[in-house]
Amino acid sequence: MTPQLKKRLVHLVAYPAFFNAAFIALFFLLFPYDALKDRLQSEARKQGIELTIDAIGPVLFGIEAQGVELHLFKSAAGKALPAPVRIQSLKLLPHLFPMGAHISAQVLGGQLDASIQATQPKRLKLRAAGLQLMHLPPEALGNLVLDGELSLLADLSLDEQDFAKTEGRLALLGTQMLLRRGSIQGFTLPRVDLGRIELDLDLAEGKTLLKTARITGVDIVTELNGDIRQARKLAPSTLNVGLRFQPSQDFLSRNPLITAALSMAAKKAHDGFYEAALKGSLGSPSFQKRTPGGR
Repeated sequence: MTPQLKKRLVHLVAYPAFFNAAFIALFFLLFPYDALKDRLQSEARKQGIELTIDAIGPVLFGIEAQGVELHLFKSAAGKALPAPVRIQSLKLLPHLFPMGAHISAQVLGGQLDASIQATQPKRLKLRAAGLQLMHLPPEALGNLVLDGELSLLADLSLDEQDFAKTEGRLALLGTQMLLRRGSIQGFTLPRVDLGRIELDLDLAEGKTLLKTARITGVDIVTELNGDIRQARKLAPSTLNVGLRFQPSQDFLSRNPLITAALSMAAKKAHDGFYEAALKGSLGSPSFQKRTPGGR
């Protein structure tokens, strides 16, 4: 390479690259992070969420917040304020092509990574591992108290106006799952060792197909099949799901009331499984008795 060519490359490449890098570095160093923190807290408050952030500052090509707490749940009259969801660290790395952002968070004792593309419809890719349910506020799961570890995988094309047009894949894996207590439709649930929970959903053409949906636990084994007809909103989506489950004999002996309820609510097949159907909507599901082997 001749000296003239080297000099030309320095002028055409090196200098512009240096000044662009310096500009970006100064932008992130001089950015008004305190004003950003105040704005984020203000916007969250408009959505009914109390947000606190211990510190916010720059990382390479992005922003990092530490000590984030989200107060998502309201306190009942006369009761203490529910515990917040705590996020140890949260990184936001914007990108331009395509327009969107990458989010990385240490939350619930695990790691969550997501990328969001601001296209129409929006594209969401999410991967989470090691999420510990014991770190969730009790109010997060309604009337259920669960322990265990969750992993999540999602690749979705989201239509915010019409859920029926949302397509993609959503998968969940839960291990060492334990229902400590809870209630469903006024029925008190006992302690249940659920073991392993697997869920793999395929969303396409206005329908969510249950490719895999099963529970393999010490106290119960459950299989679900069928689909969910997606509506414009999530809650009214229609269930068309078959349910097969087999409680262990030890579990039934510890819970005689459940044994009596099963004799009225479901039929037992020759293989020892009870069968029922889930109908209604996601917002208000109902169990229906079904003849073993029937549809």
